[in-house]
Amino acid sequence: MSVSIEIEDDFSLDPGDLSRPEWWQTKHSVDASRTISDSDPEFWKALGAWLRHRRAEHPTKFYFLTTAQPAKGSAYECLGSRDRGEETAVARLEAALEKSKSETLAKHAQAWSVLPHTEKIDFLAAVEVVHSAPQADEFEQHLATRLRPFFGPKFVGAGAQAIRGWWVRRVQGHLISFWKGDSAPIDLLELEEAIGTTRDRLRDDDLPVRYDVTAVPPSGDEPVFVKQLRMIALHDQRIAIAIQDHNRAFFNRSYWQRESLLRVGELGAYDERLKTAWRRHFLPDAGGAPVDDDGASAVNAARSRYIRLESSDLPRIRGSVREEFIATGSLHILADRLEVGWHPDWIEQLQALLSADEDPESGEGAA
Repeated sequence: MSVSIEIEDDFSLDPGDLSRPEWWQTKHSVDASRTISDSDPEFWKALGAWLRHRRAEHPTKFYFLTTAQPAKGSAYECLGSRDRGEETAVARLEAALEKSKSETLAKHAQAWSVLPHTEKIDFLAAVEVVHSAPQADEFEQHLATRLRPFFGPKFVGAGAQAIRGWWVRRVQGHLISFWKGDSAPIDLLELEEAIGTTRDRLRDDDLPVRYDVTAVPPSGDEPVFVKQLRMIALHDQRIAIAIQDHNRAFFNRSYWQRESLLRVGELGAYDERLKTAWRRHFLPDAGGAPVDDDGASAVNAARSRYIRLESSDLPRIRGSVREEFIATGSLHILADRLEVGWHPDWIEQLQALLSADEDPESGEGAA
């Protein structure tokens, strides 16, 4: 089975066998108590689109999914999954159309109006109204309920978050590909594989890693860890990568803590291992070694040490967590806390920079 988004309809399902494909029109209302009547323009718009774009040689099932409730005595009461009555639904829709003075409704109903009575009944046999659907703020709860059998009670929250993030990225990729001329659907086997992979990572030597990090808007204040990188004159593109690594690591560390996936003290112990790796690269090579007074040479040496550390075999938080940005991003988190630094005089220089930023009247801090 495969799914397409915003191609035939809001989303469409292709079962890939002899059963009928499905087109789904979805409508969400922030008012959970809202009802829809037989003159609802959204339903008539969907009805008109289905009639115009249906293919006689490829029979399709049409679904109208809405958070609203059907008005009492409306056609929608006859178009659910049970107690159906297509002929009654046709009569109620016709009465609403005749009573309505809306030009918009009449426009949406053009394809319907030219159908013979028997064809209207036959068409509605392929239409199903799914009403009273959950509100958007209830989505997480429903997703967790569906995924609980895969992840169990302990990890269902973390698993649901990871799968939701994967799905958002996959749909984005699907839409971008469609805009570029590739209309290939999403094979739902991909979703099964994502669930299986996430479940496998929820074990003692691994952790689920999420990539769906929303871009952080510029705040106007440059983070301390970026100031540290500028002190060693790191290239802007490398700084951009460092910012991405920092954000991803921060996001995942917070996610692991929030979902109680880490053992007590595990994150602090990991940071200590990273600081040990930092010391190996940045402590002086020999006791009493002469200090190089050449500022440019000191910056060049510090930058080389930073790049060597960044590309080294850094400690992993757990053995099977292979994503490099977790380690490099965590180092930048430590640099932001002033627990590690890249320049030989990073403490003194940062104190001067931060003092200038806090004092807008000083010569250095003034724009």
